[in-house]
Amino acid sequence: MTAALHGRITEERIAEVMARIGREFPIEHPFLTEVNADSIRRAAEAVGDDNPLYTDADYAARGPHRGLIAPPAWLYAAGWGAWDVRRGEGLSGVHGLHVGDRWTYLRPLRRGDVIHAVAKLTGLQEISARPAGRRFLQSRMVTFYDQNDTPVASWEMKVIRQEFGKAKEEAQQKREVLTRGIYTAEEIARIQDEIMEQLPRGAEPRAWEDVQVGEAMQPLTRGPLTQVDMLAWRMAMGGGFVRSGRHWVSYIRQHPRAAPVDPATGIPESVARVHWDEGAAARVGIPAPYDFGSQRGGWATVIATNWMGDTGWMSDIDIRYTGLNFVGDTVRFTGAVADKRPAPDGGPGGIAVCDILATNQRGHEILRATATIVLPGKGH
Repeated sequence: MTAALHGRITEERIAEVMARIGREFPIEHPFLTEVNADSIRRAAEAVGDDNPLYTDADYAARGPHRGLIAPPAWLYAAGWGAWDVRRGEGLSGVHGLHVGDRWTYLRPLRRGDVIHAVAKLTGLQEISARPAGRRFLQSRMVTFYDQNDTPVASWEMKVIRQEFGKAKEEAQQKREVLTRGIYTAEEIARIQDEIMEQLPRGAEPRAWEDVQVGEAMQPLTRGPLTQVDMLAWRMAMGGGFVRSGRHWVSYIRQHPRAAPVDPATGIPESVARVHWDEGAAARVGIPAPYDFGSQRGGWATVIATNWMGDTGWMSDIDIRYTGLNFVGDTVRFTGAVADKRPAPDGGPGGIAVCDILATNQRGHEILRATATIVLPGKGH
């Protein structure tokens, strides 16, 4: 690819991507495959979830799963964190912004499971042609299997792919109105108190009959966001651009657009540096370093699992990243029951549909999600 095409979306490149839609690519380099006590604990720590179902083997053995299970976020390490999850997506050099995840969970991941996955592109749709460049919505589906080749979950990931165009001008406009997070010691103490007060429901069952449409979920607070928060996520979940030594050099020689050269140093750097470097973020039209959308998605699962308790089961969560969580921002998740319906098989219990909203300290919405939660019947 010539330098002139770097960051450009041409008809030829669109045709190449469209030809790949529906083709399956086994994920051959996942960050994690084995569900064990260590990987479960690391995944829970990455989203700040101290639910004893994930961290206390004795407690978990007495619970409904009769042993440790992994938090929903664990699967990001087998998918999002894989080195080759982006294989076949094309449009190298075109910035991608993670805008949505939809997860369907078929059964718990138990200690001892071994997970593998298959990915495929499912769509590329142009959503606007602006002065700053063409924008496309690209989607992929990843299906996860256990050691018996039985499906355990699926994940649809959506990304906005945008030409650079006039991104620098847009970034400058955004920078003028972005107020960075600055806090007093008292404000930090209040945020920390909020975080410490938020606990999982635990062993007390939440019966479907007792749930009322409109009832609020316990809120969840995360932040202020720091690079260490993102480091904790990457340590647990990996990432396609986290490599070193021969692994890194081999990769960037095959995919040079994944390592743009820092204009100040001449050093090839990972495209992921937009999450911690001011200049790199500005070059793709973002006014400041920002979080990994997947980590925010992991946080969204915590408010749902905290609310449902040990005997509930989150079967589906549809997450839309509607804004950016910048370094220094504090995000607060709130939620409420939007609907409830009886079990489709006529058995005890039923389903609660919960709407979740996340806003930052400026009052700006940055996430919406809808979680479908299966709850037991009273006394069951």
